[in-house]
Amino acid sequence: MIKHFKTFLFATLVACAGIFTSCDEEDPGPLQDKEKDYSLVDFDRLEMGSAFHIDVEQSNTFSIHVEGDRRNIDDLEVYKSGSTLVIKYEDNANRKHDTYITIRMPRLEAVNFSGASVSTIKGFESDDDLDFILSGASVSQLDAGYRQLNLDISGGSSLRLYGLGDELEAKVSGASTLSAFDYPVRESILDASGASHAKVTVSDDLDVTATGASSILYRGNPSITTNVSGSSTVEKD
Repeated sequence: MIKHFKTFLFATLVACAGIFTSCDEEDPGPLQDKEKDYSLVDFDRLEMGSAFHIDVEQSNTFSIHVEGDRRNIDDLEVYKSGSTLVIKYEDNANRKHDTYITIRMPRLEAVNFSGASVSTIKGFESDDDLDFILSGASVSQLDAGYRQLNLDISGGSSLRLYGLGDELEAKVSGASTLSAFDYPVRESILDASGASHAKVTVSDDLDVTATGASSILYRGNPSITTNVSGSSTVEKD
């Protein structure tokens, strides 16, 4: 009898502990819609990640609009660091619902998107450079025109380019992909490693380093300089 009672008491205590533990963990439950606008201005650089869905478009005025679950938006930090607009969560909790960020701005000089973010950027044209870092299994599409694009794509990320430029310099690593057939340039310097892939359209000069089973496909009739090792390839499409 005493043995059965001890067993029952232990099971009861375990069940109660489970109840109290579950009370401390918020169940995401259904989406709780919320929208919010931010009044920050005078930024020309973007830094964000956290699996955000990001839409950026050129405009004569600044605007930042966020939509998603109330709990996610209440946890957002949106601020400027110098001329960089930074958007991130205050903590790294798992989040069930997506957050959508819409940004309008006159000029864009640098992008740093990470953490499985999904983004589109369009409408920007400049005689200056654009520095673009894409990492952490992020996906992005850029439709723009810059004198020079400086790209760093890593961690299984993917970038697709549309538009027209003069120079393209790209480092593509960690099983990442650059698709730039629809962004013709005059000159390009490519460094592909770790089973990465790049597709480019180049008219004059193409300088390629490819290692670790990477592949480069190119269009156009450029003068080509290659440094290829392992089972990597450089081929005309």
